[in-house]
Amino acid sequence: MLKLILIYLFFVFSCFKLSYSQYEDTVKEPKSVFISLTRRPEPVKNLLTNISVIESKEIKQHNYTNVSETLDNITGIDIGKYGSLGAQTSVRIRNSTSEQVLVLINGIPLKGISLGSANLSELPTENIDRIEVINGPNSVLYGANAVGGVVNIITKKPESTDPVFEYNIDYSNFNTQIFRCQFELQKDIISTFISASNQKSDGFRKNSMYDNKNFYFFIETDLNRNNKLSFTGQYSYSKVGVPGPNITGLDSSWKPIYTPIDKYDGYTELIAQTTNAKQIDTETLLNLTYEGNLFSEIKLNTKLFTTINDHDYNQPDTDFVLFLNSESTKMNNKTSGLDLQLDLPSDFILGCTLHKDYYDSWQYSAYITSVDQTTTTKKDSMNTALYCQKSFNFSKLKLIPGLRYDTNNIFGTQIIPRIMGILSLTDKLNFSLSIGKSFRAPTFDELYWPDTGFIRGNPELKPETSYGYDFGTEYNDETKTIKLTYFRREISDQIRWYPIDPTDLYSPWIPSNVDIAISDGLELYLHHDITPKLNYTVNWAYVNNILNKKGEEGWQLAAYSPKNNFNLGLEYYLLKNINFIFSIKYVDKQYSADNEKGIKLPEYTLYNLQFTHMINHFLEYFIKIENITDTRYITRLGYPLPGRIYSTGLKIKF
Repeated sequence: MLKLILIYLFFVFSCFKLSYSQYEDTVKEPKSVFISLTRRPEPVKNLLTNISVIESKEIKQHNYTNVSETLDNITGIDIGKYGSLGAQTSVRIRNSTSEQVLVLINGIPLKGISLGSANLSELPTENIDRIEVINGPNSVLYGANAVGGVVNIITKKPESTDPVFEYNIDYSNFNTQIFRCQFELQKDIISTFISASNQKSDGFRKNSMYDNKNFYFFIETDLNRNNKLSFTGQYSYSKVGVPGPNITGLDSSWKPIYTPIDKYDGYTELIAQTTNAKQIDTETLLNLTYEGNLFSEIKLNTKLFTTINDHDYNQPDTDFVLFLNSESTKMNNKTSGLDLQLDLPSDFILGCTLHKDYYDSWQYSAYITSVDQTTTTKKDSMNTALYCQKSFNFSKLKLIPGLRYDTNNIFGTQIIPRIMGILSLTDKLNFSLSIGKSFRAPTFDELYWPDTGFIRGNPELKPETSYGYDFGTEYNDETKTIKLTYFRREISDQIRWYPIDPTDLYSPWIPSNVDIAISDGLELYLHHDITPKLNYTVNWAYVNNILNKKGEEGWQLAAYSPKNNFNLGLEYYLLKNINFIFSIKYVDKQYSADNEKGIKLPEYTLYNLQFTHMINHFLEYFIKIENITDTRYITRLGYPLPGRIYSTGLKIKF
């Protein structure tokens, strides 16, 4: 497969002689801007090569319904899927862990500093203006958990001075129904945007039903010409069946037996370990933002926010053969914070953040040793940070150093430096370099998970620390963009869950700072507008993700670390209002355990096709086939994924 990729890339580069000069009906759109890398709008072509942006136009063209779908084809990103719509999904960048990727909504951490990774399948797309992705460390501006990178979801603001209403309905396999609506209006000094959605599905496996409801609003008022006050709110409710891994029994050494992919028969892979387990999650985010000029050259941006996450998991099933007992978990996690940033003269940024996380957990398990077999944990953490960044502009060279000071009442103090440099040799060609430090904070679960007999937390954990650099080159002209990036990331004190006694099958597992991890590789991105009607996008990432465990000699390939990831997207407009999108996704083989042990997850290639017809300005429909060849594959051991999926949808706008 890799040889085919290289041959294709050679063919692609050989086609560069095509240009828009051959066509008279060229329509040029303004180039995108990017905010997250420097916390101020910058043209994408003037920044590092390790960034990606997905705008609302692309989201609509591909009919993505949640954030995990939207990110799945981005350079260097791996989406771990545990099932069909609604099942847990997590994002990894350059084979990081999901906890090492910071997910933001409008610059605000979705899960707080100490609350773990986000489930991206619960985040809808109808209220998203764009998603900005940074591959590589970025703790200097955002603090903890940006070791692998940052995903910043920027929500919509109204653009129309007339009322606009849009309604979407989609239907696909497993009785999946998605309803979405939105309203926007910009009138005088008041701007309003409101959206709502409901996603329902029977699910692919037994006990994998899903019901999700989302509501979002944005209200902004212009206090005067240079001062704006806005209030944003988002609420999500999700109920999902949790089938657990596809375990069909135990072998002679009491290890679980999973259904091999070549044994899928339309029934065996659907078996659920927990046939009645259900999980309910609610998430609330409120954000009050003020943007204005204090003086003619000083701009103030403040955010006062709170996020509330409630989690209720109930698993009533028992199976003594599989060591399965009933258990329940209830969590209430809150984050409150204040972000303040000053944009000063001479491209200087100065900011401070105050974040407080609250963790309240109640658990029931037959393995908890208390009289009532329950335990309650209540903890909180306070984090204060100061950061600064300055841009120095020379004739062709731009240098951007930054520094951050973080202090936390649980894991202490971190000082985070970073420097970026962009050398623009011509208007079309530049080279860039970024060197910086990053860190990940231990989660509350890793620190304080109660002793349930099989697992328990470790309050002695230290933060992971990382040093990384990116070196890249980028070429841009009117019809194409090419980016090539080499990167390296070194992590010390990486947190992993391991058995206390690896020789004992029944030994409890605890998280420990046991690994040194190194990840390096190459990323290639290419977009080419062959004609105004035909374009393609190619990206390829090669990642070598190895680790060294304390007390052991030698380096090992880390679990779930595919070395090659390739995406191709081809878009063609048959007519102005008829669009075809064809895509290919290839993911290399990976293993469920370190050192190429455990169970091998085979490489896979997926082919997808979508047809869209805009009947008029008010009415549009699409037909999509995902996984055309009905390939059976998995991204996480024990969690089968569906084969071919048919989808159709209708959009009404007025």
